[in-house]
Amino acid sequence: MRTGAEVLAQSNFDYLDGKTVGLIVNHTAPAAEDFLTRPQWLERLSGTPKLLEMLRSSATPEAIIASWQEEVAAFVQRSQPYHLYP
Repeated sequence: MRTGAEVLAQSNFDYLDGKTVGLIVNHTAPAAEDFLTRPQWLERLSGTPKLLEMLRSSATPEAIIASWQEEVAAFVQRSQPYHLYP
């Protein structure tokens, strides 16, 4: 398995967006403690400790993204009345 630094060393990221790259780097690090010096910062950034827990349990990027889908769908539904344009 490659480390996050090795993944970042590649120069062709045209097929990935920024969020996917971040998840690949996190997932390929040997352990969450190895690349994350301020876990509280990640919890504040993501708004929940779930992301850090999933990274520490070596969840795949696909599993992490899938875990967000229910909350994203609920947000989209709740925010519909406040959209200015359809």
